[in-house]
Amino acid sequence: SVPETGIYSLRSQSSVDTYGYLYRYNFDPENTLVNLLTSDDDGGGSMQFLLDFVLRSDTTYVLVFTTFRPYVTTSFSVIGSGPSTMYY
Repeated sequence: SVPETGIYSLRSQSSVDTYGYLYRYNFDPENTLVNLLTSDDDGGGSMQFLLDFVLRSDTTYVLVFTTFRPYVTTSFSVIGSGPSTMYY
């Protein structure tokens, strides 16, 4: 969640090809299209996702971080930026 409505960016940082999905309220692995707001594969360059989206202060969001290929695990970071602090 965020305390101030505005445009925020979420960027992955990893050594593998990543994919990011942003959901409103919750994520249902049995129905992955419900509540999906946006997704990205390589928008951040170097096989990293970049999600730019208007986040509202009165809404809970779920970021799903995954790898492009199945069964790949790795350490990773998500870098968030915007007009105010993001809470997780």
